Amino acid sequence: MDYAIERVELYYYRLPLLKPLRLSAALLTERESLLLKWTLNGRCYWTEIAPLPGYSRESLAEADQQVRAFFKADLNWTSNTLSRRLATFTGALSPSVEMGLAALFLELENNYFGIPKLCGLLTESDLSEGVFKFPTYSAVTKVKVGLHPIEEDIERIRRICSQNNFRGKLRLDANQQWTPDFIDKLCANIDITRVQWIEDPLRQADDYERWEQFSKIPFAYDETLFQSDRTVRKVAGLVALILKPSLLGMARTLALLEWAQQQQINRVISSGFETPIGLRALYALANKTARTEYHGLDTLKYFINHQSEHPIEEYLHFEQQLL
Repeated sequence: MDYAIERVELYYYRLPLLKPLRLSAALLTERESLLLKWTLNGRCYWTEIAPLPGYSRESLAEADQQVRAFFKADLNWTSNTLSRRLATFTGALSPSVEMGLAALFLELENNYFGIPKLCGLLTESDLSEGVFKFPTYSAVTKVKVGLHPIEEDIERIRRICSQNNFRGKLRLDANQQWTPDFIDKLCANIDITRVQWIEDPLRQADDYERWEQFSKIPFAYDETLFQSDRTVRKVAGLVALILKPSLLGMARTLALLEWAQQQQINRVISSGFETPIGLRALYALANKTARTEYHGLDTLKYFINHQSEHPIEEYLHFEQQLL
């Protein structure tokens, strides 16, 4: 069905975090993004454009320029027009902009927006407190590693696995900080049966070609997928793709989801610390494409006022009416 797009408004959004969040390439104290408020057939929908500092190719200012330019065409704007224009701009739009525009279709398709199965998350900020607060809603927890010497990571993993209140599996997120020697040492010093996979740990991508020579634990691609547009190739040891739509764009995310399904590889939708507005689209995508998987979307807990599915007025600033 084709819907008339009556109005599109652009907003700047700045949602504070509960505490500083240390990532491998950035330290966040708040999440800045652009929100689009769409009016179609009298109904309003919100979508988010949220490049992640330190990871996205585009800055928020560049995303702002792109989305304004996208709507400058003098067209009879409908949902079908938007779809055709997105197809025309394939490869020309930054991933976060394409995702923010394409997310409208997740709303129009009447998808299920409930919270999917979640993989719990322990960031470096969580781990530095020394008290491991395991999510009670997940049998799988992602642990950020790679920011300390491998010996410290090994000790931390062993401590986590020894906790009486956690008997589940770990996903180790090393953010391309390790060498094959580090992984060989890791496998020799932890209970490898407690680790589901390691997410994109290697500094040198070519080393994945010989993964099983130094690792007894399988791996997943994450950063590799959005750092390059190269075709993904299945290699021994690869068991999952970690897909961040705000860093990949909707079109590449859907293509990788299809490829992973064909290869019988796990498909995980993962957050780039979007606000609740952006996470709503990721929930729909996870429920639509891989309902039985534990997804990397356990990030709402880091935000102030994280319960609201609507923008919070005090953090919202109107920028421009685009249509």
